[in-house]
Amino acid sequence: MKNGEMWFDASGNPIQSHGGYIIKHEGKWYWYGENKGVDNVPGTTRVPFVGISCYISSNLRDWRFAGNVLEADRHDPANPLHTSRVCERPKVIYNQKDRRFILWMHLDNENYNFARAGVAVSGSPTGPFQFLADRHVNRTDCRAYLVHSGDWNKTLYISQLNDDYTDFTDLYCKTMIDQEREAPALFFYDKRANDLL
Repeated sequence: MKNGEMWFDASGNPIQSHGGYIIKHEGKWYWYGENKGVDNVPGTTRVPFVGISCYISSNLRDWRFAGNVLEADRHDPANPLHTSRVCERPKVIYNQKDRRFILWMHLDNENYNFARAGVAVSGSPTGPFQFLADRHVNRTDCRAYLVHSGDWNKTLYISQLNDDYTDFTDLYCKTMIDQEREAPALFFYDKRANDLL
């Protein structure tokens, strides 16, 4: 695989896993991302929301499409998962305590002023995931954290998740205020999170 080139799955189809995230579970790799395998909305540069895709690999080179683990809603425009909405940057974490996979995603409208995080759960890494709720994310060891934008996508927040990873505690902090950063990631060094990329 090389950057700047189309990547294909085991069936020869382009991999649709934009804004993706990879986890390892029981010896296999699972790659989640935005499925953008449709034409643009006429007159725009964006595509309708299709769903969150999942690919499986045993070697990080050969990927098999496992389907969409979370599907778009095609009927209710008020649904935060409607095809007219934005659903991006999916992240999946496994909760060892209750043996569930928790999917967090950025939810928005086409103007990016809805600005919420969505959460869904599944007993399987390949879904289907059940959508639980969209949440305002500015509320607020074996702890999990969500790094997300707030304040109209201008500031990054680090918010602690509750014990089952499906909601927030009251612990959070702001960083990179008014810098309009995108796609943050934490890295760990000497057992602590030191920086944002």
